[in-house]
Amino acid sequence: MQQKIAVFALSFASPMWASAVFNDGILTFGEVKKISAKLKDQETKVKPAVVKLMDSGFKVLVDEVSPIVTAGTGASLIKLSSKHRDERPVLVAGLERYRELKRLSAIVFPPKSGERFNIPEDVVESEFNSSGDEVYRINWPVLTADHVVTILACYATIYYPVASAAYIAGLNADIPDKKPTSGIVAAFNRILNARHINDVNPSPEPLTGRVIDESTRIL
Repeated sequence: MQQKIAVFALSFASPMWASAVFNDGILTFGEVKKISAKLKDQETKVKPAVVKLMDSGFKVLVDEVSPIVTAGTGASLIKLSSKHRDERPVLVAGLERYRELKRLSAIVFPPKSGERFNIPEDVVESEFNSSGDEVYRINWPVLTADHVVTILACYATIYYPVASAAYIAGLNADIPDKKPTSGIVAAFNRILNARHINDVNPSPEPLTGRVIDESTRIL
């Protein structure tokens, strides 16, 4: 199933957004642009853009401190420090996905982007505490908005907001509109349809004669 992805990194001094398409296991970036850092511009320009993207079937992830842009849009507010479904930080899960796609040569950045989207290896270090739990040490200062939109776009390929309308629509996207005309399912549909017709149009009573009203019949 093809995924159209849009991600917004708004918790930085130089906010950015990026679009991408994940198809046949390959993540291809489209536009990567800067966004105004002014609150008014984000409310009057960015938020309507998010609504439009949602209406167009995009999976939209927004990294912001307060739900200024995400509120009421259906988009997902995703902080890098939030927990993924396996309890790891989103940053760690997204970074692991980024490295996987890069290792498989399954990530395509915009032309002539150079090294700007390459994420340093020392962003995250991990160790195990005395209880055996893995603890992550994140080098936040080295992260740029370019890095964040990259991580979010990679994370979006494994993130499924199951309560969203877009997710439900995606599940039903491949279901054919027409009922099958042959096979077991077709036979089952014919049985149901026959029962429905009999319920709607019951068989006439076996009595003969002229009907006067519902309770009177002359034989």
